[in-house]
Amino acid sequence: MSTNELEMKCQELRELQRLIEEAQAEAETIKDAIKAHMGDSETAYAGEYKICLLYTSDAADELD
Repeated sequence: MSTNELEMKCQELRELQRLIEEAQAEAETIKDAIKAHMGDSETAYAGEYKICLLYTSDAADELD
């Protein structure tokens, strides 16, 4: 791989990582909006979707 090819791969990797971060942030925003809409409900329905909020505890906390 030439230096130019390596540089292009690094630029491509940087762009893909940026896109992943943006997509993850957008997914979190959508999750927050869904949770806000659900309020205190643990289950909601939207067309073909059944949405369930599951609350879990941290396994490390249980070991103490």
